[in-house]
Order: sequence, then C-alpha cells, then structure tokens
Amino acid sequence: MIATGLSLWENDEEHDMEGSPAGAAGDPHGLAGLLRRHAVETERYVATIGAGHDMHRTDLNALAVVMDADRTREPMTPGRLSAALHLSPPATSALIDRLEQAGHLRRTRSAADRRQVDLRITDSALAIGAALFGPLADHVRAVIARYSEPQQALIARFLQDVSTAITAATDDDRGPSGRRSEPPPGHASRR
Repeated sequence: MIATGLSLWENDEEHDMEGSPAGAAGDPHGLAGLLRRHAVETERYVATIGAGHDMHRTDLNALAVVMDADRTREPMTPGRLSAALHLSPPATSALIDRLEQAGHLRRTRSAADRRQVDLRITDSALAIGAALFGPLADHVRAVIARYSEPQQALIARFLQDVSTAITAATDDDRGPSGRRSEPPPGHASRR
C-alpha cells in the first residue's frame, strides 16, 4: 500500500485489500491480464486521438519513432522508419508523403552524407503531440510519482523485459505473422 494510505484503485472489486490488483502478486495470469488491459486502454486512447485528428495508428507510430530518434539525436531515414514500423518501402514512402503534406515531418539532407535523406519532426507536430498526449502524460506522471526510485527502476526493468518478450514473440516463427508451416495440433488445415 502507498505510504499516504490512499487507495490507488477506483473499483475495489478488482483489487485486494492491500491495494494490489486482484491476483497480480505471484500470479503470472493476473499480471498478463493487467498487461492486456494496459494495451487495450493505450490502444483506445490512441484510436480516439487518431480518429479526432484524421490520423491512422501508423501515422502516430511513425511520428513517435521519428520523435524518439530526434530525442536521441540518431538520424531517422526512410529505411530505418520502414524497418521500425515493419512496412514495405512503398508503404513507407506513402506514409512519409502523407505526414509531410500534413506538415508533421520534413525531409532534410544528411550533413554526414548528402545522398541520405533524414526525417525530422516539425515544431507544429511537436505542439500537436503535446496537446494530444499531454493529458495522458500528466496522468501517467502522477502515477509514476507514487512510486519510489527503486520501485520505478524495478517497474522499468519489468516493462523492458516484457517489451523484449513481445518482440521475441513477434519474431518467433509461431508468432502473429502466421508463418507456421502446419496447423497447430487439433486444428484442421485450411487448404
């Protein structure tokens, strides 16, 4: 429980008396359910924002990837964006064109190699992003502030490990791309 003694949960039916999500402590299924709920709520927030601003999820993902590259001062090229989003080169070109026409991205020549095109997020896109995601960031920062630095470090490590596991599952031959050569046991072939 938090040192202030305040409950973190709005719906006590979903949580035990210690303020922990029901079934989460020591229950991998409970944790998986919470991660699923997190993913669903995040997707719902992003879908609501996207619909309100005529932007597809891929548009928002692309802006996030370019923004992260700008923040770390790594050049973001169309090829790197394509790889990051798992898009074909033609789909990436169409995406970049769309975001550039909307004033969210600009293409610049690399200072290191003039043949290379770098993608940069525009100031107007940053302002729009702050307006769209500011409320979410405020709510998340308030939650983060409830935890001590060691707890935040543990949560960060857990989230990084989960992200790595999701990436591994995506790349696994049995993963979501359907690259399985044979149907799983007990399932009829669709041929």
